[in-house]
Amino acid sequence: MSLRQVVFTVLGAFLALVAVIGLRLGWISATLTETEVIERYASAYLQEAGQGAALTDCHAETRQAPWIKLRVVCRNAAGREWRFGAGLWGQLVYVERIDPVSQEQRI
Repeated sequence: MSLRQVVFTVLGAFLALVAVIGLRLGWISATLTETEVIERYASAYLQEAGQGAALTDCHAETRQAPWIKLRVVCRNAAGREWRFGAGLWGQLVYVERIDPVSQEQRI
């Protein structure tokens, strides 16, 4: 096998891998609903907040930045707030936990 054939084989394999990854991310982006993203982070809030937390404590806000699809905001009865930033494919970009007493923000 000549050097030219090796180069084109490696290049072809790399381009095929990039195409598969692109198609996969496109499929995830096209089929992922906002409801699924909200439910994912609301359930994370329920696990973390503990007793007295409910799904109705959460709502979503759209597009805070170009790379953020949704921001899910959950506030419990005591006023403590959780903010989950979800990326374009539903991945977690950031979490903010805000305590109303000290106004402390923990990320």
